[in-house]
Order: sequence, then structure tokens, then C-alpha cells
Amino acid sequence: MVKSSWLLPKLPIWLRRPLEERIIGVRFTASAPFTTFKVNCSMSWFLYILRCKDQSLYTGITWDLKRRVKEHNSRIKSCLQLSKIPVRLVYWERFEDRYLAAKREKEIKGWSRVKKQKLVDSLH
Repeated sequence: MVKSSWLLPKLPIWLRRPLEERIIGVRFTASAPFTTFKVNCSMSWFLYILRCKDQSLYTGITWDLKRRVKEHNSRIKSCLQLSKIPVRLVYWERFEDRYLAAKREKEIKGWSRVKKQKLVDSLH
């Protein structure tokens, strides 16, 4: 027995697209309603620790270390006070996605200064 198409539930548009396009993503625009775009899945995220001018340690995450350190030193998109600039990158870790980097950042931010200093010193 063949089921009639009207008996089957209507699937949303995004489920009717091929699987590859659903994984990559679909951008809807007026000129091209089903233009696909690729997301850079190999993008790395970094957890970083900076040593500030007053010897304090600042922990954060970014996807571009060089740019982020430059932003801190020029006070662009930075919450650091003038008394803490310039900063120097003293430690970093690479992660596959933002979630893991943020999880590690939260863990390290909960540490004491002594424990963070031991982590930084473990590289030298």
C-alpha cells in the first residue's frame, strides 16, 4: 500500500535540504533564497594569560592571539585599565571549539594567583 503524500507531515524547509547543506548552514536572502556558506570548522580557539604592567595576571579566550594582545595594548575592545598596560603574553592553550576554551578559562579564573603562576612557570 502506497501512502499518499498529503498524509505525510510537511517537513520544514531546512530538513528538505541535502544533509551537507544542513550541516554547513543555509543563508536565506531575497536574491538567492538557498545560498549555502561554509563555516570554518577548523578554526582554533585559544585560552591566554597575560602579565600586566603591575604584575597581575589576566585570563581570556580568543580565536586570534596576535590581534587580541594588540587590542589589549592599544585599549581597543579591552577592559584593562591604563595602569595595567602594556601587557605581555605569558601562556596560551589551543582548543578545537569555543566551549572547551571557555570551560578551561572558567576553571583557571577560579584558581589562586599562586596556582596560575605555577602554570605559567611550567613553560619556562
